[in-house]
Amino acid sequence: MVKVLKIGGSSLGNKRRVRNVADIIANSWSEGVILAVIVSAVGGITDQLLNCAHTAENNGELAKEKINKIRRKHFDVFAEELKEETTLDQVNRLLDELKDLLKGVSLVRECSPRTLDLVLSFGERLSAFLMTALLRHKGLNAEYVDARDLVITNSNHGNARVLKDETYNWIQYKINKPKIYVITGFIGSNKDGITTTIGRGGSDYTAALFAAALDSESIEIWTDVDGFMSADPRMVKEAFVLPQVSYEEAMEMSFFGAKVIHPQTLVPAIAKNIPVYIKNSFSAKMPGTLISPEIGRASCRERV
Repeated sequence: MVKVLKIGGSSLGNKRRVRNVADIIANSWSEGVILAVIVSAVGGITDQLLNCAHTAENNGELAKEKINKIRRKHFDVFAEELKEETTLDQVNRLLDELKDLLKGVSLVRECSPRTLDLVLSFGERLSAFLMTALLRHKGLNAEYVDARDLVITNSNHGNARVLKDETYNWIQYKINKPKIYVITGFIGSNKDGITTTIGRGGSDYTAALFAAALDSESIEIWTDVDGFMSADPRMVKEAFVLPQVSYEEAMEMSFFGAKVIHPQTLVPAIAKNIPVYIKNSFSAKMPGTLISPEIGRASCRERV
């Protein structure tokens, strides 16, 4: 049996939240199950990395200060895990690599799209590595996976297109034993091994790719909302969570502004008829919204 979970950045914003996520992951795994957990960067870190890269183009010293802020954030969120020497050493190596990269940016006073993709990759790499350490501390059989080794793309930096055949082959080769795989979302690499990013909604899309490649029984998108709403709750007081919507309805709502899931995410799921659950990591017992081929009883076109 294969299950796929995707953990959003808002669910990783502080120490309490990451431990809540660790409990969700632990409760989702059992003996004999292959559990692929795709993680985003810790909340706010992608924007901070983007800011660091652009700052380094003009002010290398200020960029260093911003890296230290990123360091402090991870040490606050994963304080217990970073007391372990091997974990601390690896995180320090990653942060030193980031510093060296931004030093190069400051020297040439330019951050190319290729370099920016590499800078942004550190968010997912740090969060996935540290979440793996947290799960291992809980006694779980967890393995860190850098998606750049498996998700193969073209060279359109910033919004790379995934080469599905190659990607599915690598995923099936790597993800094949009952355990928890903690996988970086959002990032991949081209055929030359150069880091790429796959654009807005990238981590959701990563989860769908792994689910399709592995014929997963479901995809769970863990975020900070209860699911798709019948209307904008800021404008309609009677708005309610839709228990079920079809693939078509979900894509339609996403195209017209619902930020629950990116439409691209559903393409691999539709190809394999894999149900997608939208779940709130802050209210794990809430049923959320099921996205499936069938139209739900409470359609978004119905009124309360």
